[in-house]
Amino acid sequence: MRLAIRSLTASSESRDGMCTGVSLKSGGPQTGGAAEILSAGDHQKILRWHHKDGAMLGELCTVDSHITTVTTHGGDEAVVVGCSDGTIRFINSTSGKEERRAQQTHKGSVTHLRWDHGGQLLCSCGEDGSVKVWSRTGMIRSQLAQVSTAVSCAAWSPDSETLAFTCGSSIHLKTLVAGRGPIQWKAVDSGPEGVSSGEVLCLDWSPVTKLIVSGAEDCRYRIWDASGLLLYRSDPLDHAVTAVQWTPNGKLLAVGICDMIKLCDATGWGHSHTNLSGLHLDPASYNQQYGSAAPGSGSSPLALCWSQDGTQLIMGMGDGSVLTADVVGRSCSWLNVEAVLTDAHTVVVKDYTTEATEETIDFTDRVTDLHIAHGYLVVTTSSQCFVYSRRMTGEGDEAASWLTSPIVEDLRDSTSLIVQCSGSYCLVDAKGIGIYAYDRRNRLSYLRPPREQRLDFLSHLTVAVSKDTLVYVDPSNPCSLCVYDLLSSAGGPSSKGPMVLPHSVEITQVGLSQIGGVADRKLAFLDKNGDLWLTAGYPQYMSIKATGDDRTPKLKAMVSSFQWNDATDMLVGIADQQLITWNYPQCIFTDSQLLNLTVDTMEIPRQSIGESSAGSWGAGDTTVETFIGTRVLLKRPYGGRTVTAVSPYPSLLYKLQAKGQWDKAVKLCRYVRVKELWGTLAAMAMRVNDAGNTLETALAAISDVCKMSMLRHAKGQADPIVKQAEIMLLSRRANEAIQLLVANRKIYRAIKFNIWLHRWEAALDLAVQHRTHVDTVLAYRMRHLEAMKHSENNEKFRRYAAEVPVDWTSVKAKIAREKAEERASGVDTPVNQSKTALPLEIPGSPAQSAGSSS
Repeated sequence: MRLAIRSLTASSESRDGMCTGVSLKSGGPQTGGAAEILSAGDHQKILRWHHKDGAMLGELCTVDSHITTVTTHGGDEAVVVGCSDGTIRFINSTSGKEERRAQQTHKGSVTHLRWDHGGQLLCSCGEDGSVKVWSRTGMIRSQLAQVSTAVSCAAWSPDSETLAFTCGSSIHLKTLVAGRGPIQWKAVDSGPEGVSSGEVLCLDWSPVTKLIVSGAEDCRYRIWDASGLLLYRSDPLDHAVTAVQWTPNGKLLAVGICDMIKLCDATGWGHSHTNLSGLHLDPASYNQQYGSAAPGSGSSPLALCWSQDGTQLIMGMGDGSVLTADVVGRSCSWLNVEAVLTDAHTVVVKDYTTEATEETIDFTDRVTDLHIAHGYLVVTTSSQCFVYSRRMTGEGDEAASWLTSPIVEDLRDSTSLIVQCSGSYCLVDAKGIGIYAYDRRNRLSYLRPPREQRLDFLSHLTVAVSKDTLVYVDPSNPCSLCVYDLLSSAGGPSSKGPMVLPHSVEITQVGLSQIGGVADRKLAFLDKNGDLWLTAGYPQYMSIKATGDDRTPKLKAMVSSFQWNDATDMLVGIADQQLITWNYPQCIFTDSQLLNLTVDTMEIPRQSIGESSAGSWGAGDTTVETFIGTRVLLKRPYGGRTVTAVSPYPSLLYKLQAKGQWDKAVKLCRYVRVKELWGTLAAMAMRVNDAGNTLETALAAISDVCKMSMLRHAKGQADPIVKQAEIMLLSRRANEAIQLLVANRKIYRAIKFNIWLHRWEAALDLAVQHRTHVDTVLAYRMRHLEAMKHSENNEKFRRYAAEVPVDWTSVKAKIAREKAEERASGVDTPVNQSKTALPLEIPGSPAQSAGSSS
């Protein structure tokens, strides 16, 4: 990946002094609707340039002072400039007329201006060491900080509540919210005598990754988190870092130094660096023609600005020239296929299974994004979306081609993110999320979240989609998840909106399982503390929440990254410098102890751990990109990718389970003789209520004596309904077991199950509802209180104890009759499955209160 650079400067007149500010604004009639580039500097003029062809459109206005900084926001008509006399001026971007000036401005030059992400607040920095916040109309809101030295740069936090600004060799974080203290840390290394080796010259804060980048006079750039923790430090460069800027999606970083622009990954390592000196022009002929040095020669980028789609970079240079650069060489891969953006309008698809066959796809408009997965290539331009599929044109792998007639979808807004699953894909723009099928031209649905949710802040880590569910981290509240059921009205435009899953800590990654139906969907998410959690999908979670228990079990702590498998319910993650594979993670809903016997662990290959000048990055910085089949693709901090394989036997178990071939599954486990495989088989068999003698065989292999004893007790029941319910109870699906008994009129057994679980009020309510065994519940309750040496204080039990006589002889006789009826009618009894049975149940369902006796 690299930057293809071209110069916009056509004459030496526009290069009088430094170019101190560049910005983009929406286009007008003169540009045919295309965006315009605005540049300003020491020549006291604001110049206009055509965004596409780089032609100079003329002069917008002239001011009476040197312009030190320029900023715009979205489609706003106002261009805000800061000047060397300390004034802040609002200029109409169409007429060039100065509409107003801010009062109570800085003493000395204005060094930096920046709008917040909502375009409502403007921050300014000055040589007088003050940081001020202004309204849209130029009214002073507050003086946020006053420091002893000049403030050179500032940036807003993702929630627009905190400002980061530079002061000497330090970075300060000051919040607008009362009650929060400031944060400060030193951002430049100390010299031999403890003296700082320079000042921080520039910084930027990504709203997507929430990372801060800074550049300093010590010739290094650094990446920090919001608490000041150093995540990356570059090697020493040749010159001081004068400008840094994240792309809007946070995937790339531009770093400017003298005569060079560097394109970096979000983790800090460099994709490429481009020499700006001469830009492949003949310096002698350029000097003879224009009377000045070639653009970029011996100067530094002082101002950087990315286009909204992150495909083009605009640079204001120290010699007054304005340069633009297209990001080329972007790529995405799936299995053995790679799609590469060779220039702004061309995508080359390389299939390495057919001796690196290359196919070229040309587009009329600029390509803004591309993504490939599940056999489909999705490419978006500024106005359309193209979907290509891999088709077989003959026999053999060499007959495969991607040059097929694409499905084309017109887009109303620019797309910021593409997310794919096996059956559909979604396009995220600033107003909503569109769900599309690969084989249809019409959009399936369009979800419009509330306006306060900035969807352009979402990334591949914070959005997940399956064929029936969409989930994303709420950008306005990162501690909650928004879940849409795409198969019901909950995903439609007239619905009440998404289901919100709250969490106590900020969520950094989400993922959805990809196999099965909506009843089998599992949702995993990772929080800022490194805890990996697992919960059920939309309908299951709502059913569980209705029971009064919406707790979410934790799979693992200190996890840095995870991914679901594309064809099974296996989950892989990185924790403690190990690659951990959960063969059957949903086992945590029923038996957390059995879950530990379904986990495979392997050390991270050493070649996937990068090194930097700041020391070892460690496996904690290695991330999981994909988990396809048995292959796990790992990405290290410096861009290298490593493919490792997990055991193929759990995948075979999933296939045998789907076919109901339990005898072959047992043979496979006996052949492999691995305890984790036996544990996975036991969890699978427990989920389907034994599957013959498979569960007993698997429990014996893992030496789980307690469960074997309970299983044999269940198998000893004459009534198949009671037998099935007890096996459900063995797998801790108590609600489902009780509902099954009630649906088949086994009221006594349902009451007894509640008594076993100490759900006393539920047992009494069930007995009263069906007018049977009320005295049985009261009798067992009295025995329990006597054993615990407690007295009864539950008013409901007191009332029924006063009305219903309790005689243990009568109770035992009724129980004996119930068991006799079960033995008499238990042969070939059809099982009536409850329609309201819960497909999943979180362990630790709250038992009904037993009053003070608990």
